[in-house]
Amino acid sequence: MRTTVKDYFISKLSFLGIEMSESDLSMRLLPWEINEDEAINAETAKEADKKFLEIILTLLVRPDISEDDYSVKYDRDAIVRWYNAECIRLGVKNPLMQGALQVKDMSFLA
Repeated sequence: MRTTVKDYFISKLSFLGIEMSESDLSMRLLPWEINEDEAINAETAKEADKKFLEIILTLLVRPDISEDDYSVKYDRDAIVRWYNAECIRLGVKNPLMQGALQVKDMSFLA
C-alpha cells in the first residue's frame, strides 16, 4: 500500500491528537506546491516533516474553543516539547526558542 503525502500528514496529526479536515490540510499544503496525492518515501519524508512543523506552529496560536458540550483544547506543553525535539532531529531552527534565556555554567570563574 502506498502512502500519499496527505495520508502522511493526517497520520502525523492523528499521532498528536489533532484533527484537521482534508480540505483544511489541502489549503495549508497549497502554498508549498506539494502534490498531496504523491507517494511519500524516505527521501521526501524529511522535507515533508519540515513542512509539517510549519503546520504545527500555526496550530499552536489557535485559541482553545469551548461552547456548551463541545470543546477543543490541545496539550500545548506536550506539543511544544515534541516540536522542539523535531526541530533538533531535523536540524531546523526553532522559532519558539528565540529570545529564550540560556543558563550557562560560569562556576569556573570563581
